[in-house]
Amino acid sequence: MNRGVLTLSLALLALGCTTSSARAQQPALPAGYEQAIPAPPPGPSTAANIVYVTRPVRPPDAIPTRRGFTLEAALGAGLLLAPSPAELRGVGAAALGIGGFLTPELAVTFRVISANASERSGARTVNAVGIFAAIQYWLGARVMFGVGLGMGFVDVPTFDATFEEDVLAGLALEARVGVVAWQWAHHSLLFAYEPMLITDVKDGAALLQTLSFEWQFH
Repeated sequence: MNRGVLTLSLALLALGCTTSSARAQQPALPAGYEQAIPAPPPGPSTAANIVYVTRPVRPPDAIPTRRGFTLEAALGAGLLLAPSPAELRGVGAAALGIGGFLTPELAVTFRVISANASERSGARTVNAVGIFAAIQYWLGARVMFGVGLGMGFVDVPTFDATFEEDVLAGLALEARVGVVAWQWAHHSLLFAYEPMLITDVKDGAALLQTLSFEWQFH
């Protein structure tokens, strides 16, 4: 029995020496560092404390964005009233604009508006052109207001023996209100009402009113 106890004591002593030797071989940590202890894997108690919050997100391509470069074009019809002995009727109008958005709501554009009107008799025509520096402001996602200042020109037919045309030219002012009918990503289609006033100190003023269908890239 004494021999067994002695053998067990020698075995424990050898195991202690081996452990001490292994610890001595480990590199010492720099001052101020502690031995990292791996965190236990998440168990049922840890997973129960995790809360997931979700919300519906629209696809990025479906969200209307307005920034940077913008281009617009419009076609419509309206009425042109000019200082002429005959009553004139508008038969068509077109507009083109190019510019950029300063903010998602505010844009600055350069616009050209052209209209062709004929007399009720159809014998003579009147052409009107307006060139504007304009701004547009978006009230929300579907309503747009615009105003522009520039120059306008109207060639008004005379009814004397020369059959010449009198050109009315002067300061021009245009306003616009539009409502979006369809939009997707960088494209919008709008219905717009736009009056344009051209003044001339000598010959009076001309008024163009149009209803148009507009496309805008933004």
